[in-house]
Amino acid sequence: MLHQEGVHKSDNSARRNLLLLEIDAEEQGLTPRTVFYVGNSYLALGEMARAAYWYERMSDFPPENVYEHWQVFNY
Repeated sequence: MLHQEGVHKSDNSARRNLLLLEIDAEEQGLTPRTVFYVGNSYLALGEMARAAYWYERMSDFPPENVYEHWQVFNY
């Protein structure tokens, strides 16, 4: 494994992660994990309204991971 320091920018990583999460959601349906990380990706991109939309969707799920629920409602 070779770690390439400084190659991965947050903006590029967030966009790549969104694509991967969309694939997950399409294949598995929405899960708390997908909703949580889509919100995090939009937050990393500075798109606060979209992040808030996805974070609010966490209330559609029972808390599998209490920490994730606590975190999104703090955001």
